[in-house]
Amino acid sequence: MDKNGLNFYNSNPDINDYRNTGVGFLVNDQSMITATDFKEVDGRIATIKIHSKATKQTINLIGCYAPTESSNDEVSKEKFYLKLNDTIKKLKLNKLPILTLGDYNCRLSQDLHTYYPNIIGKAIKLETETSENGMKLINLCKTLNLRVMNSFTTKPEHRTHTWVHPKTQMGHVIDLVITENNSKLLVCDIHNSRSMEANTDHYMITTILKLKYLNNNKTSNDKSKPKRKQSKAIHALTPDYPKILNTLLQNKCQLNQVERAITQAANKAAIPYKSATKRWQYNISNLLKDEIKHRRQLRLKWLNNPTAANKSLYMQASKIVNNKIKLAKDQYIKDKMNEMNTYFKKHDLHLAYKMVDDILATIRNHSYKAKRAHQIKDSDLQYHY
Repeated sequence: MDKNGLNFYNSNPDINDYRNTGVGFLVNDQSMITATDFKEVDGRIATIKIHSKATKQTINLIGCYAPTESSNDEVSKEKFYLKLNDTIKKLKLNKLPILTLGDYNCRLSQDLHTYYPNIIGKAIKLETETSENGMKLINLCKTLNLRVMNSFTTKPEHRTHTWVHPKTQMGHVIDLVITENNSKLLVCDIHNSRSMEANTDHYMITTILKLKYLNNNKTSNDKSKPKRKQSKAIHALTPDYPKILNTLLQNKCQLNQVERAITQAANKAAIPYKSATKRWQYNISNLLKDEIKHRRQLRLKWLNNPTAANKSLYMQASKIVNNKIKLAKDQYIKDKMNEMNTYFKKHDLHLAYKMVDDILATIRNHSYKAKRAHQIKDSDLQYHY
């Protein structure tokens, strides 16, 4: 059924029990999702695939409506959970995330967290006792490694109830959101939407999901690619490179020229900038350990007692330490370039490549380049390089 851009997929209710059966999905075709492969298992269970156009990912949705606690038909209860078990097992074969939504007509107690911590959380207040339908659901979750996400999202009690008993006027959590334990689906929030009207005695449930990004372009041989790139980068450092580097140093070239020369000789994709950046940070932190500690103490003193005098002392100490860090970093780069040049002369390309890694990562530090661009003159650059 299509109306105002909304498609309604529903399973035909059981003719003999049309008041207590029927499951459906209402999908907005004008949004960034599309629905495919709607299947009706029976009057109480249906499945559908939801595809996101933005992330190009697909998830399986299962809608279900369990028999009520007051029902005396034990055969229909067992039949429902057996069919739900088979449905989830079949969907697991396509290796797509599974989200099971529906009215389970069960009561789950808070004590279940003690015995089944991976299935029931302690984020919300649950019942005092577990019903018969509740134990059937727990057994299903235990068999298929599932978890009830309603109990893992912290919310005020009035935002967790999904149904209010007409006689006792007490709220209960019987509409549940269930996922796999190691699912790629991250359930960010679950709460009831009391203002949403749907001609039912249940509150509508809002579930906010986040799907972990999957790189579909990866292949099984991707793990070996960085090693091949690294090997190509090492072979790219020819024996003529020391002469090029010596020429650059003798002409007192600027940092960007030195960087360009190094980049042309080694593949940028093979250089782990993050680990190399930490090396110069640790080196300078050890050299200026006392000065940095003194600056931190002055900052804490200023924060605890925000006076003009304390602020002035901290600003002066910070300025001195920053200048020392700049000079120490300049010296660090110069030492590494000399060390790299030595390895090239010895034709030790492996260690020379490590020096290239360290130098490029240090030069590419954005905050360092920005500070030098505004505070260091070209003459200073030529003096150091």
